[in-house]
Amino acid sequence: VCFQVTRGEPTTSSRAKIKFVTDTVFLNEYQNSPILEQCSVVIVDEAQERTIDTDIVLGLMKECLRKRKDLKLIVMFATLDTRLFYDYFASNFTCEILEVDGTTYPIEDIYLNVDDENYVQAAVTKAIEIHQNEEVGDILVFLTDQDEIDLALDALNKKLKNDSSFISLPLHEELSEEETAQLFEKLPDKRKIIFSTDIAESSITIDGIKYVIDSGMIKEKLWDGQRKIQVLNIGQITKNSVQRRRGTAGIISSGKVRKIIFKC
Repeated sequence: VCFQVTRGEPTTSSRAKIKFVTDTVFLNEYQNSPILEQCSVVIVDEAQERTIDTDIVLGLMKECLRKRKDLKLIVMFATLDTRLFYDYFASNFTCEILEVDGTTYPIEDIYLNVDDENYVQAAVTKAIEIHQNEEVGDILVFLTDQDEIDLALDALNKKLKNDSSFISLPLHEELSEEETAQLFEKLPDKRKIIFSTDIAESSITIDGIKYVIDSGMIKEKLWDGQRKIQVLNIGQITKNSVQRRRGTAGIISSGKVRKIIFKC
């Protein structure tokens, strides 16, 4: 087994039979080998994220499958319109749908009405309220990027500077291995308060989350048709993202989700 990510050196050997890569690395490999002769099966995981690169991968795979009758494609997702993807591929190929049911626990939805420019502060305030008033359980807060996470951590730590019963942690793509490992440490005497980007929707699962605060916002790459470039835009999340974030509160026990709703 080997892997390769965009910024790292490949960890591979001639004996490797399974290779984990990012969608960007896969697209680079596809440019060098449009029929993917080195592969017998391609698995696209977390397809529900519907990034530009993931959609391009699926489109290229459809072209590749026309040329390689022996190649197999498996598309995996947690919350997505199954029929949409089935129809996209079934018009040209034989497809099957396999559904795997998972255990979920009851989740209570609570809506918070705030001004849109104040959603970071509103999330911090609600995290403190939960920590001081709710029963044991870790808190996961969804924000848009590392800058917002740093601001939220600073505000939280200042307001709870005399409280030793919690640990505040960031979760985003720039963390080191050591920083990421902290998220999974068992801390029976402390509550974890985690501020995360959308990476916690599906890419990482953290045991112990009982409370989720969803800002309803995301920073994502969009295509600017006028300027012909990709741009970073902060906007509201999709219905699929709402459900994925909600689901992080009901993995190991019942949970509560605070959803921030903007005032009109």
